[in-house]
Amino acid sequence: MLLTLLGLVGASLARAEAPIDPKSLPISSATTPADPGPFRCAVDPFVAVEAGETAMIRFTLSVPENTKLYRDQIAVEVLDAAGLKPGALVLPASHPFEDPYGGGPREVYSANAELLLPVTAPGTALGRADLTVVVSWQGCGDSMCYMPGSQTFNVPVRVTRGK
Repeated sequence: MLLTLLGLVGASLARAEAPIDPKSLPISSATTPADPGPFRCAVDPFVAVEAGETAMIRFTLSVPENTKLYRDQIAVEVLDAAGLKPGALVLPASHPFEDPYGGGPREVYSANAELLLPVTAPGTALGRADLTVVVSWQGCGDSMCYMPGSQTFNVPVRVTRGK
């Protein structure tokens, strides 16, 4: 009886070994939400703008060798504009990548990417304005994808007297 049972199990396993489409498998993750992988973000700590004018806040996303960041997964959210008016995020040029998990070509960064966030100061503003900004991203390595990452920044902006 034991031999019969083992034979049935072996036959079931043999039938179950159909080819597997790699795109149907879940993307493996090398990180947890608390550890978003090798990507880091930095902000230029010296931002000044004249009252009534617009300045750019520069964020640099570091992209280590053999990794890439997806352009469509990069975002900047201003939680507190501190009286300044943020504009639309400006992203650098990216390049196409045939993503085996994403269903076709996607735009990526394979080197550090500088993000620009324009902020406009009201004409009557003077002094320091502290923006609270969250930068988020997602990227992959050669054989795995990382959990989405984010970093929160307090960005001090010095508003000076206009001309």
